[in-house]
Amino acid sequence: VPPQIAGIRGAPVSVLACDSLSALVSEVDAPRSSDVDALRAHDHAMQTVVRHGTTAAAVRFGQTFSEEADLRRHLTGRIPELAATLEELDGCVEMRLLMTIPREDPAEGASHSPGRAYLESLRGSNRVFGLSLRAALGPTIRAERVEELPGGSGVAFAHLIRREEEQEYRASVSGQPALTEATVVGPLALYAFA
Repeated sequence: VPPQIAGIRGAPVSVLACDSLSALVSEVDAPRSSDVDALRAHDHAMQTVVRHGTTAAAVRFGQTFSEEADLRRHLTGRIPELAATLEELDGCVEMRLLMTIPREDPAEGASHSPGRAYLESLRGSNRVFGLSLRAALGPTIRAERVEELPGGSGVAFAHLIRREEEQEYRASVSGQPALTEATVVGPLALYAFA
């Protein structure tokens, strides 16, 4: 882990050993869930660690503990599970492929009965079900998770790849004409896979 990583509100990030795991921590006031700057700082700290070659899993944003002993107690029961996951995924990173998808015209459903409108909303809330790019992008992808972006504005494909295959992954994406408008983000810590 590189020294002098700045965390939320510029607080230094340090390594806290917890049995066979280490946690990256900093002392801060509890961040508000709507604090975009704090969220960016959290993500920046995680990306810095990943860029320096560490396999890292991100925790839920805003998770706080009043003291180190509370954090250690929280992790104690989960250490075997977390250690096994990190060992299994050692050397992997997460890449995100972001794409916009056309929105459905809300005026179309305006004349539906309440029951039909409800069923249409369920169908619309699951617009990304069954979408996959794994076969098209090839064997660099070890796992894939797909989720609709907030507000139905698009879709995010989370891809688990080996760290050393990042350039091959990017070449696979750029080689797909249907993905010319997509945005590649990463490498990231293991958000969707750990």
